[in-house]
Amino acid sequence: MENASKALIIAGAILLAIVLVSLGVLVINNARKDIDNQTIDQASIEAFNSKITVFCGNDKTGTEMNNLISAISSSNGSQLNKAEKHYISIKVDASVSASVTGDTDITGEAEATSYPIFDNTIKYKATYKTGKDGYVNYVGISKK
Repeated sequence: MENASKALIIAGAILLAIVLVSLGVLVINNARKDIDNQTIDQASIEAFNSKITVFCGNDKTGTEMNNLISAISSSNGSQLNKAEKHYISIKVDASVSASVTGDTDITGEAEATSYPIFDNTIKYKATYKTGKDGYVNYVGISKK
């Protein structure tokens, strides 16, 4: 009888060890999935932003500004069928608006009647802001 009770205690300890190891593996796998999802999210944010931020900065030409507007127009248009939308608003400073044709204040979700077209003889400065989610959501354009 004494041997049987020792065998049951050993079997119980082995089962407990197996349960603990299984829980450890489960926790590690879940943590790894969360880290992978965060990495994917960050990569998609960087890919989205890089299409816009490449055109931002000082001493930009009208052609670069027109390319920026084209990138924003394309990005906003591609948001229509997405569950998680990331629109970009545009604000052209009053100092520039006289030399620009088209709309100078465009809210991201609103359909623009005509995007601005910039004069290539003027140098511009383009700045951007990101939302809490990390995506670019605003671009401001002014004279350099």
